[in-house]
Amino acid sequence: MPLQADIADAVVTGLNGHKFSQKFTAVRCYRPQARREDLGTLHVLVAPGPVSSGVATRGKNADRLAVEIGVLKAVATPDDLTALDGLASLVEEIDLFLRRQNLATQPRATWEGSETIDGAEAGFSKEFLDQQHVFLSVLRVTYLVFRRCTWG
Repeated sequence: MPLQADIADAVVTGLNGHKFSQKFTAVRCYRPQARREDLGTLHVLVAPGPVSSGVATRGKNADRLAVEIGVLKAVATPDDLTALDGLASLVEEIDLFLRRQNLATQPRATWEGSETIDGAEAGFSKEFLDQQHVFLSVLRVTYLVFRRCTWG
């Protein structure tokens, strides 16, 4: 399995093994999708994200592997502050958990940074909320892994 998928699996394992303010079961996928009629329950989807590599030292590469975590749930109205506050808080909880948590199955991977990538400054998609009454936030978490160079 590629390291990128291993890290996504490790994130899923970590999320599913922790108690958050709202119950969910994180699922790894390559194409995050959910049908609108299924979004009455909370969905947390974890997908491999962008990868970049560089030279760290003469004998090691520094690989940055991102994982994208989507949090989706339908809300009664786009003005349901209680539901929206709870979902936004959950995204924050997930981010704080992953910042502090070493990935048990990937001890070489260390947290490097996090950012929300859908909805830019808002941290969620205003378009999804307005048009479909769905809270959607995508958190990109980047991990740094040092690997020995192998020369063919």
